[in-house]
Amino acid sequence: MHTTLVTAAQLALHLDDPDWLIIDCRSDLADPAAGAAAWRAGHIPGAIHADLERNLSGPLTGTSGRHPLPAPEEFAATLARWGVGPRTQVIAHDAGGGMIAARLWWMLRWLGHDAVAVLDGGFAAWTRAGGPASTGPGIARSSPPFVAQLRPQMVCSTGEIGAALAAGAALVDLRAAERFAGLVEPIDAVAGHVPGAVNLPYALQLDAAGQMRPAAELAALWRDRIGARDGAQVICMCGSGVTACHGLLALEICGIPGARLYAGSWSEWIARGAGVTVSANRTNLTGGPTSSTLVTETVTPAPSVTPAPTILLSSAPGTLHGVRALETTMHGAAAARAWTIDDSSELYAVPAWGAGYFAINAAGHMVVRPDKEPAREIDLYEVVRELGARDLTAPMVIRFSDILRHRLRSLHEAFAAAITENDYRNRYAAVFPIKVNQQRLVVEEVFRGSADLGFGLECGSKPELLAVMALTEDAPDRLIICNGFKDDSYIEAVILATKLGRSIIPVIENFAELDYILRHAEKYQVRPQIGVRVKLATEGVGRWRDSAGDRSKFGLFTTEILELVEVLRARGMLDCLKLVHCHPGSQLHDIRRVKDAVNELAHVYAELARLGAGLAYVDVGGGLGVDYDGSRTNFESSTNYSMREYASDVVYRVASVCNARGLPHPVIISESGRAIAAHHSVLVFNVLGALRLDRFSVPERALVDDGHLPQPVADLFDAWETVSDRRLVECWHDAQQAREQAQQMFSLGYLSLEMRSLAERLYWCTCARVRDVTRRRGRVPEELDGLEAVLSDTYFCNMSVFQSLPDSWAVDQLFPIVPLHRLDERPRRAAVLADITCDSDGKIDRFVSHRDIKRALEVHELRPGEDYYLAAFLVGAYQETLGDLHNLFGDTHVVHIRLDQEHGWWIEEIVKGDTASRVLGYMQYEPDELYPRFARDCERAMRDGRLSVAEGQALKRFYESELAGYTYLEPDGAG
Repeated sequence: MHTTLVTAAQLALHLDDPDWLIIDCRSDLADPAAGAAAWRAGHIPGAIHADLERNLSGPLTGTSGRHPLPAPEEFAATLARWGVGPRTQVIAHDAGGGMIAARLWWMLRWLGHDAVAVLDGGFAAWTRAGGPASTGPGIARSSPPFVAQLRPQMVCSTGEIGAALAAGAALVDLRAAERFAGLVEPIDAVAGHVPGAVNLPYALQLDAAGQMRPAAELAALWRDRIGARDGAQVICMCGSGVTACHGLLALEICGIPGARLYAGSWSEWIARGAGVTVSANRTNLTGGPTSSTLVTETVTPAPSVTPAPTILLSSAPGTLHGVRALETTMHGAAAARAWTIDDSSELYAVPAWGAGYFAINAAGHMVVRPDKEPAREIDLYEVVRELGARDLTAPMVIRFSDILRHRLRSLHEAFAAAITENDYRNRYAAVFPIKVNQQRLVVEEVFRGSADLGFGLECGSKPELLAVMALTEDAPDRLIICNGFKDDSYIEAVILATKLGRSIIPVIENFAELDYILRHAEKYQVRPQIGVRVKLATEGVGRWRDSAGDRSKFGLFTTEILELVEVLRARGMLDCLKLVHCHPGSQLHDIRRVKDAVNELAHVYAELARLGAGLAYVDVGGGLGVDYDGSRTNFESSTNYSMREYASDVVYRVASVCNARGLPHPVIISESGRAIAAHHSVLVFNVLGALRLDRFSVPERALVDDGHLPQPVADLFDAWETVSDRRLVECWHDAQQAREQAQQMFSLGYLSLEMRSLAERLYWCTCARVRDVTRRRGRVPEELDGLEAVLSDTYFCNMSVFQSLPDSWAVDQLFPIVPLHRLDERPRRAAVLADITCDSDGKIDRFVSHRDIKRALEVHELRPGEDYYLAAFLVGAYQETLGDLHNLFGDTHVVHIRLDQEHGWWIEEIVKGDTASRVLGYMQYEPDELYPRFARDCERAMRDGRLSVAEGQALKRFYESELAGYTYLEPDGAG
């Protein structure tokens, strides 16, 4: 019995098998008759046709989705007519990827028939494999009557969604990313997605041939979205309950069974909203009798619906095909109203990820509210202009010292509230891991700003320890935690710091470190405070999964901890074991992992206390995450909890274990560096130019066609000229094939450069025309889902991803990126961002959306002679210290801004970015040697008459000034 997929080869062996029934599900959502027409034109021998609208959907109602499930008894009667019986092996297929076939696969299982599989790759795979096609009748099998055994648990209703999400379920939306984000909505009346949903475009489950990816790849893809949940905690949805079945099939293939279908999906969700009204005219979205035709809608969503702005991409008559304008469907009766800052705030999700620190002002500028007070906000665009007047140009990092202090106090207040709430009889102290941002000004600000809170510092290496020992000169009581690998001299420094009066605790990460501690404690006659890191059984999650668990890099197994206890007991030093520590990960996005880790650590604490250890501290390590995308979900760039909830869970679990065991409550320590530092830094950079793939025009064919056009170019002209509602996919495929042929002919020397250029222009213009017609018809064929992303712009940005946003490149970390200004204007382009390094990885093509990722950022048209600034937010943790010198782009300028009671804000300190001479010095090119060499070359050129004296002197001055100049691109006259 086959229950998921079959190959074309497997199916070929059973064409005449009376127990096998082939059902052809080919369909076109935009043309209900197209599927049957395709079946009549040619089908797998014996296959019968199933119509999506008539056979696989029920009747529409005012509150149903677009493809409601038929009544079970009606579908059972249909199966009986087709000859489906208890022994029948059903094989479903569609044109290619399996989206419609998976709907039939799921429906049969819903009625209790498990012997159903999807032909991997569909009819396209069958024909590629040389399978025969027939125009003869379909063959319904003769079987005993079909008896339905309904499985209602496989379906989730609209009314159950809220409770399921509250209980921790994952709601996964299989629509294209652009529709999920609300960037475009060609079908339904309202754009956006269900609050709490995450996006996994179904096309990601397919390989380049349109077949299902291997089970291991599918599992990794789904685990990235749903975490460690089992199938019963997953609900799949889409626009109308069809594409979602593709996700359910993928889950079954990769061993995560039991997920449910939200059958009504987005179309039912909005249909059940209160007072949703949409104008009847949804045609002509790409222009028409006017230069820019907008769809007029009046939408009052239900309170539970959070629609994102629908951005319609429009092409006005008389312009080149594919030049787009972004328009937004908003409230209004006669025409779409003007764009407002509220629209930008929603589009870029500023309130969600900004956490009260960032907003948009009436001028359309991004503002910073360091203490979350609107009356004390700082206009970021005005700051950049003010810095420009001081000859400080982008790119630059702007740090807000007051945000650091506010984050420290927020953390303190969260734990103070939890301590009160749980009647906890001790205190909380954070230690700031300086690896998060080792810049002296940052560490000093944290240290000074938390003096009255009793917070300390954490170091993970010998150089960090040396820095911390000096910083704590006047505060010997502030706690210092020493993590990381330690050698003999590291431990000696710790013991000497103890003798100096520092409150310092070395944490044993591997057993050999205990010998160093004991030897130097005896040498200097010191009874040190000792900590031990526990290798938790509880694993981390997401990118930091291996921070805990058996394969974690640091920590002692319980057997080693017991051995450590016995060694200390034998030395009479068991009372020196003061701290037990764990580190479950840097960014824990699921609160359940926090609870599990703290609970396990608390029990270790209790057991060590029972054995006689003098424990006074429980250090829960890092893990307090930052909600980078603002979705408050179980997603790697988000967190499904708040700082208050984190503190409450930590305190509650430590208190519960101690109370149950009758133990005193220890001091709770956390190493929450990311949560402290991320918000306080903003990276600002300017856009240098743009690449627009939809900018091309097509000449009149008569002007270039002399009757001898190369065949691929002629085919491209044909595709371009015949784009229509009925030929969209065909023209798209024709254009792709013709372009490939043109490139092959050029590589073989059979196509001129002029003809290759014409082929490229025709290809891009055909793509743009297909896209425009797709928007106008209001329904996107399956094969064209990614066309919008293909045609997005590239904005070239004056920065290095490797230097300033290394986590974006290295671990796909999301950072909110927003235009710094012009936010009172409608963004009319969508772009990916490319940096100025000579590396194709130097780009950003993943952007924050309302609860997932979008592949292009909405941006404004560039204006000649005017700077356009973008800003990346929440970059204060790790980015500056992890950045590298790719292409010798060095550190950017750094500016420290502080609130001022009288003048609003003031520049506290400016740290100039790296000069060319400095970064060359890092690579052992000594500037004192470079200039003399170049000067000698100039002198030889002047001696030989190749340069005049004036030219030679000017060239030497130029070289010298460039050595002292910024490594990034500067406007004319700067530097």
